[in-house]
Amino acid sequence: MSRYTLANYYRELKISYLKTHSSFYSSRSEEEIVLLRVQFIKKIVKHMKRKKEIIFMDESSTNMWVIRNKIWQP
Repeated sequence: MSRYTLANYYRELKISYLKTHSSFYSSRSEEEIVLLRVQFIKKIVKHMKRKKEIIFMDESSTNMWVIRNKIWQP
């Protein structure tokens, strides 16, 4: 089936090719997030004081939020 035939079926079923909308909402409050960050910093400082090796993994090239700009939706 060609993409044109499929598009025609979608139109018959009133399904359109529309722009998507996405947003990120945290289930944690701002206070919880700050508390978790402080706990993490304390752990790092504790390891540094013990002169333990800290390994940093850069994940900046990883994009977890890749989404399509448009999708077929009613």
